[in-house]
Amino acid sequence: MALLKRLAEHDRPVLPFTLDGQPANGLLGDTVLTAVLTASEHLRGSDFSAEPRAGFCMMGAC
Repeated sequence: MALLKRLAEHDRPVLPFTLDGQPANGLLGDTVLTAVLTASEHLRGSDFSAEPRAGFCMMGAC
């Protein structure tokens, strides 16, 4: 299940991409971070443990 659920703006065109070798979809105009987190359970693992992590600031600038 995806980490984030899209609540609005469902009417934008779908933009397919590949995430970790698997097909995924974002919407045209999404930041990369938004597209990844609406398609996956996490962005990366923690540097200090096996805990899953999302983006640090959620701005998608990193």
